[in-house]
Amino acid sequence: MKAEYWVSPQGEIIAIENHPVRTIALSPELFGYTIEQMQIIYAKYNDTNEKEGEATKTIIGDLIERGWIYSHRRNNESDWLAEVNKLDKKTRLNLQIWIQHLLRKGQAIESQCLRIYRHHRDLKTKRSVTQILEGNFFD
Repeated sequence: MKAEYWVSPQGEIIAIENHPVRTIALSPELFGYTIEQMQIIYAKYNDTNEKEGEATKTIIGDLIERGWIYSHRRNNESDWLAEVNKLDKKTRLNLQIWIQHLLRKGQAIESQCLRIYRHHRDLKTKRSVTQILEGNFFD
């Protein structure tokens, strides 16, 4: 089962139903956009609202740069992936809040791994859910 979430810079967890940008389009002001701004981005890239399209990548990248976390998992057997800009104190706290949410919903177990991709440094880190909850983000 595929699962995706947005986590706001304030720690609000937003479930993504079927597409990360379609979720934004439902409440663009929540994400700091207007429908017109999103339409301009899609027109610029002559893109349809596709998962791997340039417009989608641009919007996701912009939100990550502004402190949002984009998290997803392809299926129940795969690791969770969280895309962040930096692993600063606020982002680490939001990751912990999100992991606790997953545990409560039964979407994660403590031995499961989380892969964190830091856009700012182009670095990947792998941690267990337990390590994240303990605040162990670095080697």
